[in-house]
Amino acid sequence: MAETAGIKDTRPDFFEILDWTVALVKGTKDSQLTAPTPNAGWDVRQLLDHMLHVAEKLYPATPLAQPAMQPGTVYEYAARYGSDVAAVKQQWADGALLRAGRAMPTGATMTGADALLLCSQEALVHGWDLAHATGQGEEGPAGPAEATLAFSMKALPKDRPAGGPFGPVVEVPATAGPTRRLAAWTGR
Repeated sequence: MAETAGIKDTRPDFFEILDWTVALVKGTKDSQLTAPTPNAGWDVRQLLDHMLHVAEKLYPATPLAQPAMQPGTVYEYAARYGSDVAAVKQQWADGALLRAGRAMPTGATMTGADALLLCSQEALVHGWDLAHATGQGEEGPAGPAEATLAFSMKALPKDRPAGGPFGPVVEVPATAGPTRRLAAWTGR
């Protein structure tokens, strides 16, 4: 990762991960919208709804306006998600946002650079969920996935209390790629 005034520039990795998730949404078929996902209790439609919500509320520096119409087809999901990702990239073009304090839904405040690492984790894990549910390639971009996995292994303890947003760590083969290892670290 490059540095911007002493802060690691996490935008390129985050943007590459978002591009991967856009391709996954576009690669989903309407017939798969009711398929189960690794996210307990969610089907593909519910996962796509969640991905839209975080793309419009969590990822941007300033929340995006949410259209009143809820997508019904994969084409509509892909168009809206792609548009949201383009808007997020445009907002984060300002390098000063990397230093700025950012309040997260958990109540924590962190720099924009660290917030994007958390957003990268969210995008990669749900990208893996979608890829797994729809039979698409489950490995995101290797470099960004390795960086996100390293961040997540520091931020999320291996032994965590039950009932939280992440399940227990799942053992995977040592040969598993970084996206699969990240999904396993978050309980998938």
